Amino acid sequence: DEIEHTSLKKVSDDHAASVANLQHGRQLIEDCSQELSTPNTVNLQTQVSSLKTAAAECEIKVGELLSKKSVASVSLDTAINSTDDIPCYDLKGFTAVEVSAKLSQIRSIVQGHETTISDLKGKYDDAKADYDSNETQCANTTGLWKSESCMLEGAIVTELGVYSDCRSKKLKEFEHLWGNETKRAAVRKKDYVAYTKIMCYINVLSETDAEQQQKLLNTCGQAASTDHLDLVKPSTPAAADTTQLESVKQEVQDVCGVVVAATTVTKTTTDQATTVTTTEEEYEATSGKTCATSSGERIEAYTYDGGDCDGWASLTEE
Repeated sequence: DEIEHTSLKKVSDDHAASVANLQHGRQLIEDCSQELSTPNTVNLQTQVSSLKTAAAECEIKVGELLSKKSVASVSLDTAINSTDDIPCYDLKGFTAVEVSAKLSQIRSIVQGHETTISDLKGKYDDAKADYDSNETQCANTTGLWKSESCMLEGAIVTELGVYSDCRSKKLKEFEHLWGNETKRAAVRKKDYVAYTKIMCYINVLSETDAEQQQKLLNTCGQAASTDHLDLVKPSTPAAADTTQLESVKQEVQDVCGVVVAATTVTKTTTDQATTVTTTEEEYEATSGKTCATSSGERIEAYTYDGGDCDGWASLTEE
């Protein structure tokens, strides 16, 4: 009874513990997916999506306002340059009264032009002010969209890296756990066979009937089945589907901009045009200036289109 309730029970309990350990090890692999789409990244995605929409909408509005400003400018220029209706008289031979009448006529026409030009100038000023205000706001919105996109790209890259490291580590730990548990299972099976045989012999010694005793003794030589102590290796969890994250990363990466290692460009001077291959290091070495992105990050190379730092695409002077 003691063997059955202590030793054999311990074998059974240890087997259950091994099964639980393996399931836990498998769960740890699956839990690595929690490193993906964290609240911070989800919030950034929402912000970037909202800013993208706002940037697209304001770009359309700015385009419409630019067209309105251009129309107002053309109308103003046309009015300023249009003097064909102002008559030109040779006042010789006219009487004083006739001269006065002609001058009044001219004055009236000029005053009409002044009124028209003043009105068109006001419309142009209003159109320009409206355009300038919205263009500035739109530039700020677009800039914020780009900076938030770069932040989102960094967050996604970090998440994917952390997830990959986590899964790799937990897979190795699980394989190590499986090796240890299979060794423990082999020892348990031997213990189970030994305990079962000891119980069998104890039952033989406890039996008083000689015939029954012999029957029991015959069974003691048979190996006890240990199939119920077999361990089944849990299936490896499938890798998390990162397609959506990869897609978002590529989208925001396109917004941030990808620059080639070196770019062949044409630099125009006052007397000649030359084609040169310019990298960031070459430019900084020759100009003594440091160029960086608006977020202060340096990139390997830039597209040069004249001037100093302002001539480097999407750059500001640091």
